[in-house]
Amino acid sequence: IFCTRYDVENYCKENYLNFVTDSTNLSDDYSRNKIRHNVIPVLKELNNGAELSAVRTAQLIAEDNDFLETSAKEALFSSLTDDGVLINGICNLHTAIAKRVIKLYFAINYPEITLENHHINSVYSICVDGCGKVNLPACVFAEVKNGMLTLYDTEDKKAPEFSVVIKETKFV
Repeated sequence: IFCTRYDVENYCKENYLNFVTDSTNLSDDYSRNKIRHNVIPVLKELNNGAELSAVRTAQLIAEDNDFLETSAKEALFSSLTDDGVLINGICNLHTAIAKRVIKLYFAINYPEITLENHHINSVYSICVDGCGKVNLPACVFAEVKNGMLTLYDTEDKKAPEFSVVIKETKFV
């Protein structure tokens, strides 16, 4: 993504490397090719620097994502106690970090399952509400009860190795 086809072809020519053109790249049967053949030429007509701008934007997005992912890991792991309880509240974090914490928490407990964005939003929503239950893929549930977010499998009611405190709760 950080170089153009021209750059690649030039590099190959300068270094006496052979390259093969994939025949599927010549047809518009795939979305990537429709974009390459139809959208990019129009963008370049409007702005000759469109490709370079897209590369810079992709680099900035990658840097931002790295920062957010690192922050989410720190928020999750720095808050674990010997008992495995996260003591920082998800609701006290920025939404972008909180959703990544939820995704990471799920990935640790159920690495074989990938959550989609709407699943993460649903779990975040019950965290903000302070209670609720969300059905996730593969018969896994996320439940918020008594200020705790817990994941469990309906087949064996397996509790996770740790739970997440989502709100500060005062007991009288």
